[in-house]
Amino acid sequence: CFSKYIPETLLKYHFDPRENPRETHLLCALKWGETGRIWSHWVRNYSFHAERYFLRNIFEGRRSSHVNCYITWYLSWSPCAHCCDEIQQFLERHPYVSIDIRVARLFRFKNEEVRECLIDLCYLDNISVLASFSPDYIYCWNKFIRGNAVDDTWTVGFEPHISMYRSLLRRAFKVSRS
Repeated sequence: CFSKYIPETLLKYHFDPRENPRETHLLCALKWGETGRIWSHWVRNYSFHAERYFLRNIFEGRRSSHVNCYITWYLSWSPCAHCCDEIQQFLERHPYVSIDIRVARLFRFKNEEVRECLIDLCYLDNISVLASFSPDYIYCWNKFIRGNAVDDTWTVGFEPHISMYRSLLRRAFKVSRS
């Protein structure tokens, strides 16, 4: 269910905002403390949602000390309502953890519950949800693809879709504040 590297074809397909894949993939950079080593993980959802699997099986299996932990998630889909709730509960139990969530596309954003849960998650102090709508594709390629293969052409044509998702999110935040 998890590994350090994602195959090139899966990264290209699942993180392409023009596609509509059925499963969520999570790429993670996890760092303990200010000078700690960065741990890389690739998780895909099988019987668990990728976010839930990471929080329960990967994070909980690591050190349980109260050293600050910085997590960056690159998700192929934004979290669903249940995962937003689970992330919020996790952060309440682990106040020394900060999560920066970057997504390739919005999951069922027309659904009011999903939209509200995602917006609620964005207002937490120790989370930066949707800090970027285009996961840092070059970083992800360099960090999560085995070897040093370079392919900077696969993101051509992403910008209109990324702009559309940013616009949807901005409008949702404006509505939630009024």
